[in-house]
Amino acid sequence: MKYFKCGNCQAPYKIDEAIIKKVQVAVNCPKCGVKNIIRFGPFLVVQSKDKIQQFPLKMGKNTLGRKTESSGADFQLEDEHVSRNHLELVLEETDNKLFVTLEDKGSLNGTFNKNKLRLKPSQKYPFKKDDFVIVGLSKITLKIN
Repeated sequence: MKYFKCGNCQAPYKIDEAIIKKVQVAVNCPKCGVKNIIRFGPFLVVQSKDKIQQFPLKMGKNTLGRKTESSGADFQLEDEHVSRNHLELVLEETDNKLFVTLEDKGSLNGTFNKNKLRLKPSQKYPFKKDDFVIVGLSKITLKIN
């Protein structure tokens, strides 16, 4: 169970995370009726030229690639400049802290960090809260609540 407070009246309420299947959920406050948006994390925010998508990360390996019929990527982007198996993100927990690493899987067009430097393929890099990388024409940001 997670406990939250209403953004309007500060009334406390709880949500059973086991039944939540989305990155964010809308909950009406039982006291004042105001709609509260609650975001769960960690998750990726993917911004492309025409849309924004959110993908929840699961523990262990998470793969990202171009959307095709044969793509086995966990998160599929409609971006022709992204490889079918572009990058891998690994979510691990150590001493009650979450750590995320990312690795370019040898993509043709590469993965670039916030300093516009190309990441070396097959090398793991730490990916921290609010960090972002560029893959194809998409900006990928890590969000952790």
